[in-house]
Formats: sequence, structure tokens, C-alpha cells
Amino acid sequence: MTDRTLSEEEAASAGKVRRLRWFESQTTDHGVGGSNLAGRDDLGSRMRATGVWVQLALLLRNAADRSSVNCHSRVPSNRSKSRDLVETARAVAFPWFCDSMGHLATQHYMGIFDIASYHFLSRIGPGIRELAMRGRGWADVRHEIDYRREVHAGELLTVRTALVRRGRTSVQYHHVMTGEDGSVRAEMRAVTVHFDLKRRIALPLPKAPPVRPQVRRIPARKRQ
Repeated sequence: MTDRTLSEEEAASAGKVRRLRWFESQTTDHGVGGSNLAGRDDLGSRMRATGVWVQLALLLRNAADRSSVNCHSRVPSNRSKSRDLVETARAVAFPWFCDSMGHLATQHYMGIFDIASYHFLSRIGPGIRELAMRGRGWADVRHEIDYRREVHAGELLTVRTALVRRGRTSVQYHHVMTGEDGSVRAEMRAVTVHFDLKRRIALPLPKAPPVRPQVRRIPARKRQ
């Protein structure tokens, strides 16, 4: 470290000391004469108040920055890792699937997820045709969709699905729709009940296939 560097550091340190002493002199109660004391008190109060507002503004800005980052990067607590998901559907955002703003219309999100549900349910139990021959089927009782990013006309989409919970008469599962770049465009959590098509009642879930595909469970999301 050179002498010049040391002198610059000392000068900077001395400048900080001078500014600190000046601030203390403006915010203390020491002075000559009542008017000067009152003026200093008034100036010190204003400076202290200004300092508080500056600190508050910095805190609010930092909080806003963190909130903005969290808003764009937020994902559900039960987001599964890629190895937990199995591909269940592929689709194209055709122009006639889009609304007046050029985005994939919400009704077609549901259609794509519905196709994925059929494929997924056939993976974890008997196929739809086999169930129909027995007078049984599936009844969706709950859907919850989060729209993450825009989908424009012409984009290629992939849906992957993971099992969340297997109950006595129902299954809960989680769809993740991604674009060509791998970014998440939408997610859906669904609950489907095994259903008697004639008696219109819920039935115990059918047994899993003898050779069960690799479908891993992910934790159920806690309701807020």
C-alpha cells in the first residue's frame, strides 16, 4: 500500500469525522444565546426528522424490490422437481385458441389440462375405456389454476403431472404447463373422484396397474 493511498484514506476518514462533528453540533443543545439554541434545536429536529424519513424510504424501496422479485419468481410450495413429473400432454396455441389480445384464452387452458388429466388418470389406474365398461368413471370436483406467464399464438406447450395425494375415493394431482423455453406458463391443482356412473356416488379407488409407472408423490399444499 503506497503513501498516496494512505493519505487518500486518511483524508476521506477526516472528512467523515468533520461531517459527523458538524451534524452533532447541529443536533445538540449546546450553543451561545437563546435564539441560537432555539435555531439549532429547530434545525436539529428537522435533520433528525429528515433522517428518519430517508431511512423509511430506503426500507420501503428495499421491501418493494424484494416483493417485485418474489412476485415474478414465486412458485407454489408444492412445486415438484422435474424428476417427479411425467409428461401427460402436448399442445399448440393455435391462433383460433387465442383471445382478442393474442393470448391463449382461458377456456383452452382448461381443455389442455383436461387432456393431461385423462392421460394421468390412466397411468395411475385402469384406462378410461376399461372403467366405462364397468359403469365407472372420474368426476372432477376441484380445479385451481395459476396463470404464470403469457402464452402467445403459435407457441408449443407441454404439460407434466405429479401425484399429490391418493385418498380412499379421490386423487389430488398437480399439472405444470411449460413453454418451449422451459418456463412455467400455468399450473393447475385438481381433485378427481372415482365415480359410479349409474348410482352417481363415489367409489373406492381402483387398484393401481400391475406395472405402475414412475409417478412420485409431492406434498399437498397447505391452504392459506
